Amino acid sequence: MKTKLAIIKTFILIVIFSVTVFFACLINASIEFLCVEKEIKEFVERGEFYIEIGNTKYYKVSKKYEYEDVSKHIYSTTDPKKYVGSTADILSTTRNPLSSVPFIGFFSRIAWVGHSSLIMESDGSKICEVVGNEPDPKDNFVRIVDNRWISGDTGSPHIVALRVKNLDDEDKTKITDYATLQAQEQDRYNFFFPITQTNKYYCTDLVSRSINQASININYDGFMTTGNDMILSKHTYIIFYRVKVDDKFLVYYLTDEVN
Repeated sequence: MKTKLAIIKTFILIVIFSVTVFFACLINASIEFLCVEKEIKEFVERGEFYIEIGNTKYYKVSKKYEYEDVSKHIYSTTDPKKYVGSTADILSTTRNPLSSVPFIGFFSRIAWVGHSSLIMESDGSKICEVVGNEPDPKDNFVRIVDNRWISGDTGSPHIVALRVKNLDDEDKTKITDYATLQAQEQDRYNFFFPITQTNKYYCTDLVSRSINQASININYDGFMTTGNDMILSKHTYIIFYRVKVDDKFLVYYLTDEVN
């Protein structure tokens, strides 16, 4: 009888702890979300309409801050492959990774935890990522693939690209070498943070730990790395933003070109 009571008490404590952690994360994400929206708004308000192609309107965002590096590839409206970013840049989206579970979509939106990846090439053509929603769980591992975040996407509500401040070539090599190694070893997907982290990652975790190889911490709150954390990090800034409004896309990208 005592054993059963102990099991019940333990179960109740686990439930209470889990619920407490969940609501703490939700409150934290909500506060961070407001700050993220402010940063995105500031970036978007700098945009000037450039051209409309098909169902997409493009806006050029002029460089404003000294740390904004526009010498590396960001985006080109004439590129048929629609590559975004350059080596060691970051992509993140609010897209619901489990479309059959609406609440996950809500959390993806306020915490930017839909998906994230690390750009591996100077022209933006390759990314390193880990996914956790493949039909066959054996396929949930780190891999390097073509960057089809724009060309292969027709519905993500929000996509942002971030650039890490003041990275030199040595930093980028450390970052991409680490990510490449995890892909070569096909390290597994894992979302049970911080349990069993060794050789296991979730998407933003892979990006964050890769950037860490250059002794740069982009995890804003120091807990589970989310898209919010990477956007709010003092080490990053927005270089690209796409939002879906009704049946159109609005694309904003950093440039030193004058309209």
